[in-house]
Amino acid sequence: SQTIVFGSAPTVVVDGTGTVSATGGPSGNPVVFSSQTSGVCTVSGTTVTGVTAGSCTIAANQAGNDDYTAAPEVTQT
Repeated sequence: SQTIVFGSAPTVVVDGTGTVSATGGPSGNPVVFSSQTSGVCTVSGTTVTGVTAGSCTIAANQAGNDDYTAAPEVTQT
C-alpha cells in the first residue's frame, strides 16, 4: 500500500506564498496537491498562495499503478 506523508506546513499570509511538500509511496507517481479551501488559499503545483485570512486545508493525492493502489488522500491544515 502507499502512504503520503506531508512535510512541514508552510506559513502563508494573505497575498503571500509558501511551498507544500510530501513524500509518497513506491508507485513512483507524483503527489498532487489541491486546496480544499479555495476561498482561503489556492495551490498550483507545490506553491500555496494566501487569498484571505482563515484556515487553509491542502489535500494530497497519489495515483496507483499496476502494482500499487492509489494512496488514501491526506490533508494538512
